[in-house]
Amino acid sequence: VTIARSSTIRLVSPQPGSEVSVGLPFELFAVSTLPQTVGKVEFYAGLTKIGEDRNLPYNILYTPTTEGTLTLKAVAISPDGTTTTQSDNVNINVVAAATPITPNIPPTVTLTNPGTVTAGQK
Repeated sequence: VTIARSSTIRLVSPQPGSEVSVGLPFELFAVSTLPQTVGKVEFYAGLTKIGEDRNLPYNILYTPTTEGTLTLKAVAISPDGTTTTQSDNVNINVVAAATPITPNIPPTVTLTNPGTVTAGQK
């Protein structure tokens, strides 16, 4: 099957240059100018198929596992499987997940063995 580039399918989310975090899911969303000619849309990260959707709107959730540049694309396949067109590639940046900031909570102290205390002694 020859894969041709076409305006039939377009990956609209995420936008090129977007930043996502390792371990956090994000949505891939594709649109078709001729949805009646699409049987399913497959989504790819590089050469790896990461999911597919057979129904409008064409979308999946994906959770990246490594940092770096991720090249995404959507591939539209006709209902009979004979015609395949792909979107332009979309490059995004996968960054380390943000470290949550812990609130500044004052410490607590509990006296567990007070012993004998006499007023005025140190």
